[in-house]
Amino acid sequence: MPAENTTVVRKTLKLVKIFEDFSEAEVLTFLRLARRQDVAAAEVVLREGGPGDDAYIVIAGTLRVMKSRNGAEEPLATLEPGDSFGELALLDSDPRSASVVAETAGTLLRFSRDSLALHHTLLIKVLVNIGKVLAARLRESNSKLLDASMSRYRSRRDLHR
Repeated sequence: MPAENTTVVRKTLKLVKIFEDFSEAEVLTFLRLARRQDVAAAEVVLREGGPGDDAYIVIAGTLRVMKSRNGAEEPLATLEPGDSFGELALLDSDPRSASVVAETAGTLLRFSRDSLALHHTLLIKVLVNIGKVLAARLRESNSKLLDASMSRYRSRRDLHR
Protein backbone atom coordinates (compact mmCIF):
# COMPACT_ATOMS: atom_id res chain seq x y z
CA MET A 1 0.00 0.00 0.00
CA PRO A 2 1.55 3.40 -0.95
CA ALA A 3 2.68 5.62 1.95
CA GLU A 4 -0.10 8.22 1.51
CA ASN A 5 -2.75 5.46 1.49
CA THR A 6 -1.25 3.95 4.64
CA THR A 7 -1.49 7.35 6.37
CA VAL A 8 -5.17 7.70 5.39
CA VAL A 9 -5.88 4.16 6.55
CA ARG A 10 -4.14 4.74 9.90
CA LYS A 11 -6.13 7.93 10.47
CA THR A 12 -9.34 6.12 9.58
CA LEU A 13 -8.52 3.21 11.88
CA LYS A 14 -8.27 5.64 14.79
CA LEU A 15 -11.96 6.41 14.16
CA VAL A 16 -12.97 2.74 14.12
CA LYS A 17 -14.40 1.59 17.43
CA ILE A 18 -13.33 -2.02 16.98
CA PHE A 19 -9.71 -0.79 17.00
CA GLU A 20 -10.03 1.29 20.15
CA ASP A 21 -6.87 1.19 22.30
CA PHE A 22 -4.74 -0.43 19.60
CA SER A 23 -1.05 0.36 19.63
CA GLU A 24 0.72 1.55 16.47
CA ALA A 25 2.31 -1.92 16.18
CA GLU A 26 -1.12 -3.58 16.39
CA VAL A 27 -2.48 -1.26 13.71
CA LEU A 28 0.46 -2.12 11.46
CA THR A 29 -0.10 -5.84 12.09
CA PHE A 30 -3.77 -5.42 11.23
CA LEU A 31 -2.91 -3.56 8.02
CA ARG A 32 -0.67 -6.46 6.97
CA LEU A 33 -3.56 -8.89 7.57
CA ALA A 34 -6.35 -6.87 5.95
CA ARG A 35 -7.06 -6.76 2.23
CA ARG A 36 -8.04 -3.62 0.37
CA GLN A 37 -11.26 -3.87 -1.60
CA ASP A 38 -12.37 -1.15 -3.99
CA VAL A 39 -16.11 -1.00 -4.64
CA ALA A 40 -18.13 0.70 -7.37
CA ALA A 41 -21.33 2.66 -6.79
CA ALA A 42 -24.35 0.29 -6.56
CA GLU A 43 -22.07 -2.73 -5.94
CA VAL A 44 -23.47 -5.28 -3.49
CA VAL A 45 -20.72 -5.94 -0.94
CA LEU A 46 -22.72 -8.35 1.25
CA ARG A 47 -25.95 -10.09 0.43
CA GLU A 48 -28.42 -10.96 3.19
CA GLY A 49 -28.36 -14.72 3.72
CA GLY A 50 -24.93 -15.07 2.11
CA PRO A 51 -21.95 -16.66 3.85
CA GLY A 52 -20.51 -14.72 6.77
CA ASP A 53 -16.74 -15.00 6.51
CA ASP A 54 -15.31 -11.48 6.60
CA ALA A 55 -15.77 -8.12 8.28
CA TYR A 56 -15.08 -4.73 6.73
CA ILE A 57 -13.99 -1.20 7.57
CA VAL A 58 -15.06 1.70 5.37
CA ILE A 59 -12.01 3.76 4.36
CA ALA A 60 -13.71 5.87 1.67
CA GLY A 61 -17.20 6.13 0.23
CA THR A 62 -20.74 5.67 1.53
CA LEU A 63 -22.60 2.39 1.87
CA ARG A 64 -26.16 1.49 2.84
CA VAL A 65 -27.21 -1.41 5.07
CA MET A 66 -30.44 -2.98 3.79
CA LYS A 67 -32.76 -5.64 5.25
CA SER A 68 -35.39 -7.59 3.31
CA ARG A 69 -38.88 -7.32 4.70
CA ASN A 70 -42.01 -8.55 2.93
CA GLY A 71 -40.15 -8.63 -0.38
CA ALA A 72 -38.89 -5.04 -0.11
CA GLU A 73 -35.48 -3.72 0.90
CA GLU A 74 -35.63 -1.51 4.00
CA PRO A 75 -32.68 0.79 4.75
CA LEU A 76 -31.22 0.26 8.24
CA ALA A 77 -28.13 2.44 8.30
CA THR A 78 -25.69 4.50 6.29
CA LEU A 79 -22.00 3.67 6.63
CA GLU A 80 -19.22 6.22 6.17
CA PRO A 81 -15.43 6.23 6.60
CA GLY A 82 -14.51 4.83 10.01
CA ASP A 83 -17.60 2.61 10.23
CA SER A 84 -17.34 -1.16 10.28
CA PHE A 85 -19.76 -3.87 9.22
CA GLY A 86 -20.01 -7.62 8.99
CA GLU A 87 -18.59 -8.06 12.50
CA LEU A 88 -21.06 -10.80 13.39
CA ALA A 89 -19.16 -13.05 10.95
CA LEU A 90 -16.16 -12.90 13.26
CA LEU A 91 -18.32 -14.15 16.11
CA ASP A 92 -20.55 -16.83 14.62
CA SER A 93 -19.96 -17.38 10.86
CA ASP A 94 -23.75 -17.53 10.36
CA PRO A 95 -25.35 -16.23 7.15
CA ARG A 96 -25.41 -12.46 6.71
CA SER A 97 -28.26 -10.74 8.55
CA ALA A 98 -28.45 -7.82 6.08
CA SER A 99 -27.15 -6.65 2.72
CA VAL A 100 -24.64 -3.83 2.26
CA VAL A 101 -24.64 -1.86 -0.98
CA ALA A 102 -22.20 0.87 -2.00
CA GLU A 103 -23.97 4.18 -2.61
CA THR A 104 -20.76 5.69 -3.97
CA ALA A 105 -17.47 4.27 -5.15
CA GLY A 106 -15.30 3.52 -2.16
CA THR A 107 -12.50 1.64 -0.48
CA LEU A 108 -12.87 -1.00 2.21
CA LEU A 109 -10.51 -3.03 4.34
CA ARG A 110 -11.61 -6.65 4.49
CA PHE A 111 -10.49 -9.05 7.20
CA SER A 112 -11.44 -12.42 8.64
CA ARG A 113 -11.27 -14.23 11.95
CA ASP A 114 -8.86 -16.72 10.32
CA SER A 115 -6.46 -13.92 9.34
CA LEU A 116 -6.51 -12.60 12.92
CA ALA A 117 -6.28 -16.05 14.53
CA LEU A 118 -2.50 -16.14 14.23
CA HIS A 119 -2.31 -13.02 16.40
CA HIS A 120 -4.22 -14.02 19.54
CA THR A 121 -3.83 -10.71 21.37
CA LEU A 122 -5.06 -8.81 18.33
CA LEU A 123 -7.99 -11.20 17.86
CA ILE A 124 -9.03 -10.91 21.50
CA LYS A 125 -8.89 -7.09 21.37
CA VAL A 126 -10.95 -7.03 18.17
CA LEU A 127 -13.55 -9.43 19.60
CA VAL A 128 -13.87 -7.48 22.86
CA ASN A 129 -14.28 -4.23 20.94
CA ILE A 130 -16.83 -5.85 18.60
CA GLY A 131 -18.79 -6.79 21.71
CA LYS A 132 -18.77 -3.12 22.76
CA VAL A 133 -19.87 -1.99 19.27
CA LEU A 134 -22.69 -4.54 19.18
CA ALA A 135 -23.81 -3.56 22.69
CA ALA A 136 -23.96 0.11 21.63
CA ARG A 137 -25.97 -0.82 18.51
CA LEU A 138 -28.37 -2.90 20.61
CA ARG A 139 -28.88 -0.03 23.05
CA GLU A 140 -29.55 2.34 20.14
CA SER A 141 -32.01 -0.12 18.57
CA ASN A 142 -33.78 -0.60 21.90
CA SER A 143 -34.11 3.15 22.29
CA LYS A 144 -35.53 3.53 18.76
CA LEU A 145 -37.94 0.67 19.37
CA LEU A 146 -39.10 2.20 22.64
CA ASP A 147 -39.54 5.62 20.98
CA ALA A 148 -41.60 4.08 18.17
CA SER A 149 -43.68 2.09 20.65
CA MET A 150 -44.33 5.12 22.84
CA SER A 151 -45.24 7.19 19.79
CA ARG A 152 -47.86 4.61 18.76
CA TYR A 153 -49.15 4.44 22.34
CA ARG A 154 -49.49 8.23 22.51
CA SER A 155 -51.27 8.31 19.12
CA ARG A 156 -53.77 5.66 20.24
CA ARG A 157 -54.29 7.39 23.57
CA ASP A 158 -54.91 10.73 21.83
CA LEU A 159 -57.47 9.09 19.50
CA HIS A 160 -59.47 7.82 22.45
CA ARG A 161 -59.68 11.19 24.20
